[in-house]
Amino acid sequence: MNGEISVPEVAAAHADAQTRQLSDGERRRLITDFIDDTFGGLDASPDFVGMMRSAMPELPDDPEPEQVDTLVELAELTQDPDFRATVRRMARYQAAERAQGDRTGLHHAPTETVRDSVGRALDAGIAPATAEAAPVIDALTARHARTFGRADDADLRHWPLRRLEMAGDPRAERYRHLLAVINGWPVPSSLAPVFTWFAQALRADTGQPSRGEQSSARRPPIHCIRQHRRPGVVIPSREGTARCRRPGRRVPRPPR
Repeated sequence: MNGEISVPEVAAAHADAQTRQLSDGERRRLITDFIDDTFGGLDASPDFVGMMRSAMPELPDDPEPEQVDTLVELAELTQDPDFRATVRRMARYQAAERAQGDRTGLHHAPTETVRDSVGRALDAGIAPATAEAAPVIDALTARHARTFGRADDADLRHWPLRRLEMAGDPRAERYRHLLAVINGWPVPSSLAPVFTWFAQALRADTGQPSRGEQSSARRPPIHCIRQHRRPGVVIPSREGTARCRRPGRRVPRPPR
């Protein structure tokens, strides 16, 4: 088999080439279809949906190879059914919050407050499940109470944790990262370490187990090695680990 190219590899190469040849209009329709499928029919935050629709992939006339490769990854991500289902759950959560009277729109200021406060805690080496983390959580929940007009009570401390768990899929941050690379925007620094610390500190404060602990008892054992859409990803199995080959999958052209 040395020197031979497998059928999945040929199909993957064809899908990549097809995506690279999409016109500006086709690229926009690819994202518009993704947003319509995940947010359509729901009363999600109009500010958030508007921000999503305003951020379209716009390659320059002479793109760098990295930008073209990133476009291929973005196309694959928006066509991933599991990612679409995850974003749909986020949209449903937004709609449920709005049905309960939330009209606060985008939460840039609270996010920056969390970034700054937790960032200082991380720099100081404060572990989230310690007494030293308590003043950080107290200050942040008090700020949330003022910002969102809620009582600073036990329910308020569960509320941001629910939001973090709903929006914590790393693929959502990856989506924003890919758009920034394609459009030549400054790539935002990852908030994953900040949000992970904040969530762990909130769980320790409220006594709520992690999602992994909650689901471990009902998670079925893995009997086989599952495929993954990205090449070179190591996926555990009961027998050990293995590297999986990237499956061939066409990235369909959006409807004209």
